[in-house]
Amino acid sequence: MGHSQCQVVYVTTNGNSSALGTIDDPLDVQTALLNATEGAYIRMATGTYTVNNSLVLTTSQLTIEGGFIDSLGWTKTSLAGATTIHRTNLNPSGLPIAPRISAIELQGVNGIRFQDITVSVASAASADLAMPYGTSVYGMYMDNCSNFRIVRCQILTGSASAGLNGSQGGNGLNGSNGGTGSAGNCDGSNCTFASGQAGGAGANGGTGGGGTVAGSGGPGQNGATNPGNPGGMGIGRNGGAGGGGGAGGDECSSNNAGNGGSGGGSSCVGGGGGGVKGNDGDPGGNGSSGGNGSAGLAGAMGAAGLPGAVIGGYWMPGSQGSVGQDGCGGGGGGGGGGGGRQTCSVFCDNGPGNGASGGGGGGQGGEGGQGGYGGGSTFALFAFNNGSNGQVVDCYFQTGSYGAGGIGGNGGNGGNGGNGGGSQTTCSSEIGDGGAGGAGGAGGAGGKGGDGANGIQTNVYIATGDSLVLINDTFNLQAQPEIYASYALCSNEYIIVEATLAINSWSITTPITTHNSTTNPTTFSNGSAGYTTINAEFSSLSANYTGFIYVNCQSQQSELTVEICDGETFTMNGQSFSQAGDYPFQYMSLQGCDSVVILHLIVNTIVNSVSINPNNGQALQCSNTSASTYQWFDCNTNEIVPGANGPDLIVTQNGTYGAILTSASGCTDTSNCLTINIIGISEVREDAFYVAPNPVITNFTVYFTTEFTGRLHITDIEGRLVYETRLSNQKSAEAALVGPGGVYFVHVENQEGIKSVRIIKL
Repeated sequence: MGHSQCQVVYVTTNGNSSALGTIDDPLDVQTALLNATEGAYIRMATGTYTVNNSLVLTTSQLTIEGGFIDSLGWTKTSLAGATTIHRTNLNPSGLPIAPRISAIELQGVNGIRFQDITVSVASAASADLAMPYGTSVYGMYMDNCSNFRIVRCQILTGSASAGLNGSQGGNGLNGSNGGTGSAGNCDGSNCTFASGQAGGAGANGGTGGGGTVAGSGGPGQNGATNPGNPGGMGIGRNGGAGGGGGAGGDECSSNNAGNGGSGGGSSCVGGGGGGVKGNDGDPGGNGSSGGNGSAGLAGAMGAAGLPGAVIGGYWMPGSQGSVGQDGCGGGGGGGGGGGGRQTCSVFCDNGPGNGASGGGGGGQGGEGGQGGYGGGSTFALFAFNNGSNGQVVDCYFQTGSYGAGGIGGNGGNGGNGGNGGGSQTTCSSEIGDGGAGGAGGAGGAGGKGGDGANGIQTNVYIATGDSLVLINDTFNLQAQPEIYASYALCSNEYIIVEATLAINSWSITTPITTHNSTTNPTTFSNGSAGYTTINAEFSSLSANYTGFIYVNCQSQQSELTVEICDGETFTMNGQSFSQAGDYPFQYMSLQGCDSVVILHLIVNTIVNSVSINPNNGQALQCSNTSASTYQWFDCNTNEIVPGANGPDLIVTQNGTYGAILTSASGCTDTSNCLTINIIGISEVREDAFYVAPNPVITNFTVYFTTEFTGRLHITDIEGRLVYETRLSNQKSAEAALVGPGGVYFVHVENQEGIKSVRIIKL
């Protein structure tokens, strides 16, 4: 309180978080900004302040000025970069889908000024699986800020990181090979004296890539045509299965070799046709081979990710590119036709034909590649919901490169189709060969994933709100002549200004006078009006230093309003006050400036009494009905009446009662006590029940001396009902108390009355 509005805080690179913030005991920058109060003036010594987290400011009317050389009596220098806040890329904040690193974040502040400070931000670290989107980089972030000035500052941001590339899709599984048909018999047996032999069984087809069920071969069975079964159809990216081979013709039946089963198709192509059976003959006819399955089609490329946008006040990188389409599976090969039997009539036995082979399974299509992730963006100054009167004066902003969008992953290769089984050629000079199975088609490759969108880069980005009144973000501060000013704080002090280059004229403007000099250094008085800036200009070099140094302390008056309750006292400057009124005080600030403070003391009173309601002798009422809270209590025991929190009290048992009231300003008053003795309801006997254990943790038991029928309920100390049940002819009851620890009341009530017991929950 002792220095009014001259709230100067001193900060150095080796300042301490527990320091006073004075010249002799400076603070660190994080603590100074976090604990700053409105109207504070933060002077930062030269050097580099390295921070690993964002510096967040929520206080308005701050001035933060750098360039003070603490080893030279806090002389002010204009050298660009003399005071630098450097933000590393550690500890990014934000959502995993929108990570960011920022040096300074301003939240809802008004009238803030940054001056002669360089802000640098490291380039963002590379994206990884935990945070696959590119990290954005902010030098200074503002949300709902107005009336700000950024003067002679450099903001230099590193590069945003690229989005992670999409992963490659998995390769498709191969289709399996078809089996080889079973052999027939050259001579068989004798159809005249026996039933003869069955033809060779057809082989099963190959399984389609991804597990599609193969077609089974025709069984070796007499007296029936036994074709191979078709292969299963591939679902999704799975390949079609191979068809089963037809059985060979049996020894004694005419032309009953089986045709081959067709190969199963996939979701985009068909399977190979089944082979045709061989007819009877001497030798028997050969079954034809099954057809080959068609190759699957490649999947389409995924769509690119959508561009980034501002969502929730921050830059949201572009969305992830779409997954590439899965490749389509290949068709299964057809099964071969069964071989025909031998038919002969002179000196030979008929022989059953050879079984045909199964077709190969189609290969599975490759998986589509994953899409790439959006890249981060980089901003020197980013303003969301920007207020009015924002200015960037004689500053130099430079951003690194934007983060490139991640490249979509390649699709996986399609699986190979399985081979069909070869022809069964046992005893081919007499009986027909079983046809070979067709080959399965290869699966199509998966489509490439879509690429992520690139980020953006810009010096000043106004997301929403008003535009800036002035934007000068390309001023070459490094090329300006360096000047110094001696330490000054209070009005009417003398300031010495010196340039590193010889000049022939100074033009130094104060709020009242203009000082011109051809000497270097030069001395002038800063004028009588405090809390202002000193403009210094080299006339010969046309170098204008807007607001080169702040002089913010003068004789001034401030006001302090304090409210107390009746009966309380407020102490200021060693004096205690209990009566309302205005009291002036005069101080000398820490910097030697006059300061007048006027204390406005307000005394709040609350008055209340209780009386018996003339319309209901069983009711008590408060005279004050505008209090914020009420609590009735038993004047004899000083215990509160549970649930009695209104301006009226319906008395259920004789006793003496009063009320405690609290006003909106937090003042309390205890009323008089009144006795009610007209209640005719008798109490439950004192020994009617008890509770154990007490204190309780959660569960407890209520024990009755005789069987009890009635209502059991529990209230907290504020009278709120937390538990209720009905009992019938019980000598005990289990209950649970799950609220927070504290005092509670157990009540039992029947036609004889009500009794309460206090319990404590641990």
